Amino acid sequence: MTEAVVEAPPAGLQRLRRLFVILLLGFASGLPLALTGGAMQAWLTVDGLDLVTLGFLSLIGIPYTFKFLWAPLIDRFDLRCLAAGAAGSC
Repeated sequence: MTEAVVEAPPAGLQRLRRLFVILLLGFASGLPLALTGGAMQAWLTVDGLDLVTLGFLSLIGIPYTFKFLWAPLIDRFDLRCLAAGAAGSC
């Protein structure tokens, strides 16, 4: 039998794929801020929600705004108790 040899795609194509994945993930990580910051407030204003409640709901976006500060800490420390298959012991 002859074995089929599969060639790896060119390095430039692999780099473009990685860049596309990073851009897609970056967009997805910023999407919740866009939804809570603009669209949800507009929808709730149309539904008649008062301004004080909308102000409190705008606090939801603060963690996303400062994500660049706390994300490296989450990446640095081992938080296995927050993992999906964790037994619950930290």
